[in-house]
Amino acid sequence: MISEQFREGYLFFIDGDFNYAYQKFNYLRNQVEYNYPQGLSGASCRRMYYSALYLKELCAIVAEAYCQYPFWIEAKEEVTVENMFTIFPNPANSALTITSTDAKTTNYQIISIDGKIVGQGSFNNNTTIHVEQFSRNIYMIIFSDENAKYLETQKVILQ
Repeated sequence: MISEQFREGYLFFIDGDFNYAYQKFNYLRNQVEYNYPQGLSGASCRRMYYSALYLKELCAIVAEAYCQYPFWIEAKEEVTVENMFTIFPNPANSALTITSTDAKTTNYQIISIDGKIVGQGSFNNNTTIHVEQFSRNIYMIIFSDENAKYLETQKVILQ
């Protein structure tokens, strides 16, 4: 199920149909969260899942850049979810400070626009990440809990 949904979303993404790719990746995320509340056990499935989360966010950015007016905006505006994590400054030059509303251990992955993991780690409540070595670009930070359950994704701009 996970690989087939990922494949379909990826094919939409490659074809430049970012709205449908977003929808597929979002559906995959919802299905995984519903069917696997303890998180995914297989490493390849987890990698596809996190790639889908990243590509979902990337689809939203690219669709906006190419003026493909997303049809999912109404659904996003109806539900306002308070972020668990605050990242500042954003845009950043040399360091990012991340704070959490939860004191539990949180894992993070920093993913470049081309889908490569360029940084990762864990923290409790807050941390500072030095990003001088990263190139100027847009990055996604994916947060997960100790059991590798997805918590949140945020976009960061390094300048």
